[in-house]
Amino acid sequence: MEKSTNGDVFKLNVELIGQPTLLPPSEETEKGLYFLSNLDQNIAVMVRTIYCFRSGEKGNEKAGENIRKALQKVLVHYYPLAGRLTISSEGKLIVDCTGEGTVFVEAEANCTIEEIGDITKPDPVTLGKLVYDFPGAKNILQIPPLLAQVTKFRCGGFVVGLNMNHCMFDGIGAMEFVNSWAETARGLPLAVPPFLDRSILKSRNPPKTEYQHQEFAEIQELSSTTEQHKDEMMYMSFSFSPEKLEKLKKKAMEDGVLSKCSTFEALSAFVWRARTEALKLPPLQQTKLLFAVDGRSKLDPPLPKGYFGNGIVLTNSVCQAGELLENPLSYAVGRIQEAIKMVTDSYVRSAIDYFEVTRARPSLASTLLITTWSRLSFHTTDFGWGEPILSGPVALPEKEVTLFLSNGGERKSINVLLGLPSSAMKRLQELMLILLIRFTFPRSKNTFSFHLTFLRCFFSMEDINGNALMLNVELSGQPIFVPPSEETKKGLYFISNLDQNVAVMVRTIHCFRSGERRNENAGEIIRDALGKVLVHYYPLAGRLTISSEGKLIVDCTGEGAVFVEAEANCRIEDIGDITKPDAATLGKLVYDVPGAKSLLEMPPLLAQGHQIFSKRLTTFKCGGFILGLNINHCMIDGVGAMEFVNSWGETARGLPLAVPPFLDKSILKSRIPHKIEYQHLEFAEIPDLSSSIKLYNDEMLYRSFCFNPEMLEQLKKTAMEEGVLEKCSTFEVLSAFVWRARTKALKVPAVQQTKLLFAVDGRSKMDPPLPKGYFGNGTVLTYSLCQAGDLLENPLSYVVGLLQEAIRMVTDSYVRSTIDYFEVTRARPSSASTLLISDWSRLPFHTTDFGWGEPFISRPVALPEKEMILFLSLGGERKSITVLLGLPASAMEIFQELLQF
Repeated sequence: MEKSTNGDVFKLNVELIGQPTLLPPSEETEKGLYFLSNLDQNIAVMVRTIYCFRSGEKGNEKAGENIRKALQKVLVHYYPLAGRLTISSEGKLIVDCTGEGTVFVEAEANCTIEEIGDITKPDPVTLGKLVYDFPGAKNILQIPPLLAQVTKFRCGGFVVGLNMNHCMFDGIGAMEFVNSWAETARGLPLAVPPFLDRSILKSRNPPKTEYQHQEFAEIQELSSTTEQHKDEMMYMSFSFSPEKLEKLKKKAMEDGVLSKCSTFEALSAFVWRARTEALKLPPLQQTKLLFAVDGRSKLDPPLPKGYFGNGIVLTNSVCQAGELLENPLSYAVGRIQEAIKMVTDSYVRSAIDYFEVTRARPSLASTLLITTWSRLSFHTTDFGWGEPILSGPVALPEKEVTLFLSNGGERKSINVLLGLPSSAMKRLQELMLILLIRFTFPRSKNTFSFHLTFLRCFFSMEDINGNALMLNVELSGQPIFVPPSEETKKGLYFISNLDQNVAVMVRTIHCFRSGERRNENAGEIIRDALGKVLVHYYPLAGRLTISSEGKLIVDCTGEGAVFVEAEANCRIEDIGDITKPDAATLGKLVYDVPGAKSLLEMPPLLAQGHQIFSKRLTTFKCGGFILGLNINHCMIDGVGAMEFVNSWGETARGLPLAVPPFLDKSILKSRIPHKIEYQHLEFAEIPDLSSSIKLYNDEMLYRSFCFNPEMLEQLKKTAMEEGVLEKCSTFEVLSAFVWRARTKALKVPAVQQTKLLFAVDGRSKMDPPLPKGYFGNGTVLTYSLCQAGDLLENPLSYVVGLLQEAIRMVTDSYVRSTIDYFEVTRARPSSASTLLISDWSRLPFHTTDFGWGEPFISRPVALPEKEMILFLSLGGERKSITVLLGLPASAMEIFQELLQF
């Protein structure tokens, strides 16, 4: 017997009765394409819910049949639910009303409903068996918008499990649909017939963004909060009776600041504060509360009754954790009231237009997202067996989501469902008790005031390399703009879909020894050369903005790149082992533009735009210097960056450019019509099996491992010795070896799918090949996918073969298909259960020479993700390869042992 996540020793078994069937509407319905608004586009995720019914005198024998027939009848009114999602010519979701029908399946459980346990808690493992998941679907386009499962229990009760795409309706729309379905089952007319025309929420032409829309803004998380999320996640529900809720409202009103206060406002403020304290957020940490407001009555005119679709809009409140916790409850309630007041007709229309322009998704970093079902009357749903004893979601979709559900006989109590790391959940349980006691009993402010003390830990700083040195870097003056030294072309500059998908800042350092030539005039020479080389690479002197299609584009303003000089308090050698990733120390050698936000969070017409490229030169006491670059990956890939930096070095030495840039990126435009010829599983999400997750509770360790030419040759011999392979490259065999070793070190279960992602240079793969000096991203991700057991049980040649197949897959048609795939889906590659290898070993950054000789090391400042591994060339002839990676401490020990070959 297994223990469910609800804490009850019981394993639920559910067996299907027959095969799932498609249920079309019982009458002929309208066919064709059905518009979805931008409020629908932003939440295209499957939502799984259950509705639990007792049997009473009626029993459950006819439940499936009655509910199935009623579904076909109600689909006549809600016919888009019988269609299929597809992509419009604008690259957005749209419904093809084919009338194919919804998926319906009946099932039987091996127990009574009561034996499942506490079904008020989210439990995807147990409760997920009561909802039908479409097998083999790779994305939402392959899943019907509605799937229904009726599961009968031995007690005579039954559960209706629904899997519905949120893009079809919000909570109010879903409630009206389910209640209409139930009315149909009881032979009643629809109390609220659906209003199907969503075009009333079309974006304006031209779009008009009138608000900042901070709901989409990324909040920087302070590092001190990340350790807690290595704990196991715990999910709990807390019940607030009407008496407790009334006391919360009185507490919020007692200082006279507020003229009124709703239950939702007081409870949201209380939970926001308690969760913030439980997570021990630093006082200066920004924290954001997100919640949905029904825009139906806010619009002018209001949305028609029965509007079928998403009529909600997210609003937000942002403040520092210290402000939230040090002020009284009325302060947090006031912030929430301000956020609600902000939602007007113009705000809703602005949100619609904002998505039209940016295609942005709300960020959940340092965020609490509260979704409230407490005011939705799902509890009145009656298919003929009375009202449900419980209705709610199967799981919380994200760790940042908290759910409010109505509870109790008169539905006046509220259950708060949330998840937290185990250590924080224990603190939250204590806080819930303490704070409710404080709010219950009046007291003198002098004897028992509500305050929090933040513990400050003072410790000796050591970087992850183990050096006791604290690197201090001071700017030698203010950062300046370096424009091109001659007049350059102005206007908008197209960037391709291969560029769009990698719009992140990449920080690198290039370390130079002094030799006979000291570093006194290094800054001046390199700065002057930058102005000259920007004449050829003038888009780097521009600013990123958003095109009318909602994609990144460069405004070639000629404003210039940011340049700053700095001095360090030590010799380069004193820093320590700079072959290891170390964002805290090495990050001081690269200039970050202060206050800059992520690209999609910035207003699209901001005059100064976004710094595409910034540069910092730091001189050291030893006479050496380090050139730190911060380049947006959407401008150039590794090959392009290498050519740019080498051209810059040539310019500094008074030489012509060996490889002038080819600037026309329009040769990589998407095709019309789009033609997706491959599955593109590089974008696919792989479920992580829970048994492999606990390792990430350990501290992360970062190491570098050197493979000399002899070791690399030995690996190739091992891969070739069976005679399966005709040839084998160094990259293929090293990638195969590292993939296997990392998988084994992480103790990935045998049946767990694992994915290897790596970039292939598409320049020579295309027909015709990209021109020499192509300025932009010419690489494309390819992948290999297999079960961990297959990876580890087969010889090294098997894994090398998988890589070779992935490389062969990259052809002209594959690259073009990738470009079209992004045009249609705007998808980003998933990193779940994935190893991403980035190979710099074949990029000759080491040949860069500004007049001080070649750098003795060039490398990135840090590994951006725990799933990434970096290959760097090393040694006098650059024939050795250093492998940089991060692993949980226990896994790193195993990995090191596996390298003994």
